[in-house]
Amino acid sequence: MKVSLHTAANGFASQSSISQPFQYPGSGTQIALIIAEATYFGKLDDISPLLIEHGVLIGVSLSAVTFVGVSLATPKPDDRRLAPFFADVAERFLKTASVDPGDPAYKRFKSEIEECASGARVHLSAVIKMKSRFDWGKLVMKLTDTGAWIAPSGVEVAYRLSSTDMLACPRIVHGGEDQVWIFAEPDADQADDIRAEMFAAYREVLDVAAATV
Repeated sequence: MKVSLHTAANGFASQSSISQPFQYPGSGTQIALIIAEATYFGKLDDISPLLIEHGVLIGVSLSAVTFVGVSLATPKPDDRRLAPFFADVAERFLKTASVDPGDPAYKRFKSEIEECASGARVHLSAVIKMKSRFDWGKLVMKLTDTGAWIAPSGVEVAYRLSSTDMLACPRIVHGGEDQVWIFAEPDADQADDIRAEMFAAYREVLDVAAATV
């Protein structure tokens, strides 16, 4: 039976309770065999070649079978949860920005971006100043509803899917009562394109925030 990386990842990504009873079958069996060997059966090697090294082959086999079974039985999660790990999945959700370089708002935003070279990459950061206090959790949920954003680790950080390179994607974190911090770490030759993506993210954050007030 062949299990793809995507199928295996589904087993980890889903929160389904089906995996709970089978978390440690291999290690549990191994411990039980070691106890049995020490207290009752004696050397397991003498019973069967499959039980060499305290039954390690049995334990490993059970773990492998359980992993495959749970991966196949677990309901498939939203592909957006796999996007940070698989470039081919991320490509289906990419939304590249269309920005007029002559736009005064873009020029102003671009001038406020702080840049720091770090090896082959450039660390870009800026602050989005909101007009008033806002609900961060609601903002992230509304952004992810647009289809252009993902929040794979919860509401702590949200990414605008503009590249299969997650480091290059603009990402936002809560910067305080009336601030959102936006970052990206593209390769140096991508920096111009990612500045435009950050501006698109900036506009989307403000638009969504205004709609949730």
